Amino acid sequence: MKKNLIAICLVLLSTAVYATDRTPLDVVQSIGDKLIRTTPFKNRLVVAPNRETFNHLKFVDFGRTFGLGKPGIAYALTTVYASENTELDIQLDHNDRCLIWLNGAEVYQKEHPKNLKLAHEERSIELSEKLTLSLKKGYNTLLVQSETTGTSWLFYIQPEPDKGAVEHSLKPDVQITLEGLPLIDAQVTKLTSWLVCGPFEAPIDHFKLLLSEWGEMYTSGITTSWTIPKIEILGDVIDPAPWGTNYNWNYHNGGVAWAMQVLAEVSGKETYARYASGFCNFHLKNKLFIQYQVDQLNAFQCANHHIYATPLLDFTLAPSLPFIYRLNQESSFPMRNQYEAFVNRMIDYGKNKQARLPGANIYTRLTPEVYTTWVDDMFMGIPFLAQASLYTGDKHYIQDAASQILEFNKQVWDSEAQLFMGSPTLCKASTI
Repeated sequence: MKKNLIAICLVLLSTAVYATDRTPLDVVQSIGDKLIRTTPFKNRLVVAPNRETFNHLKFVDFGRTFGLGKPGIAYALTTVYASENTELDIQLDHNDRCLIWLNGAEVYQKEHPKNLKLAHEERSIELSEKLTLSLKKGYNTLLVQSETTGTSWLFYIQPEPDKGAVEHSLKPDVQITLEGLPLIDAQVTKLTSWLVCGPFEAPIDHFKLLLSEWGEMYTSGITTSWTIPKIEILGDVIDPAPWGTNYNWNYHNGGVAWAMQVLAEVSGKETYARYASGFCNFHLKNKLFIQYQVDQLNAFQCANHHIYATPLLDFTLAPSLPFIYRLNQESSFPMRNQYEAFVNRMIDYGKNKQARLPGANIYTRLTPEVYTTWVDDMFMGIPFLAQASLYTGDKHYIQDAASQILEFNKQVWDSEAQLFMGSPTLCKASTI
């Protein structure tokens, strides 16, 4: 059946080409021309979005709101909405001392004499502490007391990551939102899910914080009241479709840029190569901005964040193909030194850091199960290795590429269907 569908698609494509007396090259160039017309390779500035659905990491950066450099105590207030009674497993992390009250009852108290360093994994960020929240149906009040010695002042909270699990049990709808608190304007709830209060020299009675009305003042060193955390401005892509844009940092856009380089060679039109250079140059220039947003603004989901610290071929070797291809094709061009530094880091990643399947030594993944093999990692990793061999003059990389092709074939080729499987690991899991 699959073979028949593929054959039908090929016939329809060839019919479309010849019905209009256009050559395949004409069709491909028309696609390239549209990409050039519609891809700006620029950032726009937006207010950091407030996503109330609790399916990702949320945070309060007390340091950017109240400042650092001396000890202090501050509070964050919100509500957790649950569509039904549920036990919610969460992860959290913080500097120094932290206390949490859920519906007025203390559920957490711990001290971390450290600066935070989050663990970026393939499909998640891991936090060091775990806690189960007993949520009643409806809105649950969550109050956080955070203390600092003056060097760092952050609080992170997220649901237990599913790490790309194949099967998902039905879970109640959970949101972190200010909508469960009375008399808060919708413009405030649109901006943020938290209220904050501080900085104080000594703790404030948490019952007083929970039971008082808006406008009440609190005194401990200073006199202040509730406000919202500092709202950040982030970079974003321009006019994204639901799936993103043609210049988001990912494997398919990197592959398109590589294809545009080849199209320039086949057609003799330099405009297609300039498109690919635009893709590469934009991301090289944008890399420090992304790092700043992730490290300093905690914008872990900002546009193109995957270029920074995401250990997957989707966001490392695959989108780096137009960079290394240009280095192999052109001996001199602006920013070549930056291309070389970037590509050298990707070569090191592919050789020493990307997960491999023991025994077969092919590229693999650690999620959703340890050593999940995807056929995708053939096209997302092996072409880069071939280009790396040309770039370095080291035969190790082409030998690695050839060996992986043979070993992948053993893992993902379905001889009965005469097709490659997407993932034999997940095929087995879905039939259990």
